[in-house]
Amino acid sequence: LQQEFAIYEQEKTIEIQNELEKKLTLISKQIQTYAKAFCEKNNIDILLQSGQGSPIGYIHTSMNATNEFINFMNQKQANIEKDLK
Repeated sequence: LQQEFAIYEQEKTIEIQNELEKKLTLISKQIQTYAKAFCEKNNIDILLQSGQGSPIGYIHTSMNATNEFINFMNQKQANIEKDLK
């Protein structure tokens, strides 16, 4: 019985990981699509992502479009949520 449970647990873990990877890939692709639209709308030539492990050490505040991009993505949130269902 323990062996059957271990196999079941392993199968479900793999299933959940696959589903998570699929959804994260979908979200990433949508963010890329919306980032392109945002840049085109606002005449931005490059939109950099920063975070843990990012090679970006410093960006002048005049180049920061974070809040504008967050507002833009919030407007698109319904589309992302719809596609995840």
